[in-house]
Amino acid sequence: MQHMTARGNFPTLGQLVSGGFVEGYEEYFGTVEEIIAADAHNPVTGPWLLDDISRVLLLTDDDVAAVLAELGNGYTYDAYGLSATQ
Repeated sequence: MQHMTARGNFPTLGQLVSGGFVEGYEEYFGTVEEIIAADAHNPVTGPWLLDDISRVLLLTDDDVAAVLAELGNGYTYDAYGLSATQ
């Protein structure tokens, strides 16, 4: 993943990942799917978030994991038998 900065290429996803998935997020905000759905319905940032998500999903799973890590992802999907793309 050369010449790519996650924050620069996926800014709205970066805001969600660094702000939405904090310790204990399930208790306050629900599941990952519920958090993404709520943000996707935001009339201001929703379209940008959906664009970021659609573009990041074009990457390989390893690159998705690298992007999420660079964005400050704290979600441990491996523990649930999931990949970064899932």
